[in-house]
Amino acid sequence: MSNERPKAAILSDASSAFAPRRPAPVEKVRRNQMEEFGLVQDGIFKSADKRSHRLGDVPGERLDTLMTVYALKHRSDFASALSSEAGISQHRLEAHVRC
Repeated sequence: MSNERPKAAILSDASSAFAPRRPAPVEKVRRNQMEEFGLVQDGIFKSADKRSHRLGDVPGERLDTLMTVYALKHRSDFASALSSEAGISQHRLEAHVRC
């Protein structure tokens, strides 16, 4: 686990439960994926959840901000999900980040 961004590392570890696929960008679809999890995938998520709760709040690490910055840097990976599901334009997403 990274010492600089422990919560981000935990989130990355948790996403391995979706392997070999990726977590769906749309929450409803992602929840359906999670319903299909077996014991191993469920264990990955439970472990990540416990680590996250033990860690508590990490000063200077706002996971929501890190995720937004990542999404902006990797726009093409999120473009179809944002435009089709949420109706969020790139301009509106960038404006949200500046707020």
